[in-house]
Amino acid sequence: MKNSLKIILFSIFGVLMLVSCNRNGKQAPTAPSEDILRGKVNVLVDETLYPIIKEQVDVFQSSYSDATIQLLAKPEIKAINALLADTSNVIILTRKLTAAEGKNFKDRKIVPKEYQIGSDAIALINNVGDADTIITLSDVKSLLNGTLKGKYKVVFDNANSSTLRFLKEYLSIDKIDPTAISALENNTDVIKYVSENKGSIGIVGFNWILDMTQKNLNY
Repeated sequence: MKNSLKIILFSIFGVLMLVSCNRNGKQAPTAPSEDILRGKVNVLVDETLYPIIKEQVDVFQSSYSDATIQLLAKPEIKAINALLADTSNVIILTRKLTAAEGKNFKDRKIVPKEYQIGSDAIALINNVGDADTIITLSDVKSLLNGTLKGKYKVVFDNANSSTLRFLKEYLSIDKIDPTAISALENNTDVIKYVSENKGSIGIVGFNWILDMTQKNLNY
């Protein structure tokens, strides 16, 4: 991978676990066969964060064989919608609930719990064959709002990307030019695309780069 990509570490953001508790903040009765170290739980995780969370789950389950954590990677919006619809009780995202999302729970007398459990970063990657090795914040902003259209093709993981949403907020971009960016299927596709195409810049979670380096995958 490092032979075909150049990587720029860009911005740091939080990794938060959101738990939707029962109405009036009361915990449901726990079955005798389940506690914090035994049982099974499904957890939705923002696809951007999947590798780093998967490592934590593997370590936990290696120590507690009676615990099963089913980790499901989802785009940010789909994970939030599942929490709001009560089809998932635990999700892991890159942000806190918005005021509107918090009101949704308050109106139903549900108390959601938010815990920051770590941090990650956004990495901008381009093909090793491209001449440019430096990109500024103003360049990134110009690429996303379309004023540098044509210089690079910007690709990101999916239409509900938390990385793109974060950059829009971080750089105070009112509107991203849809003709200046392209959505793929996931972070793996972004890394593969950039490694094979000069003149492209990929937006990915930094933990995906670390994961592929650790696994000695070449792109």
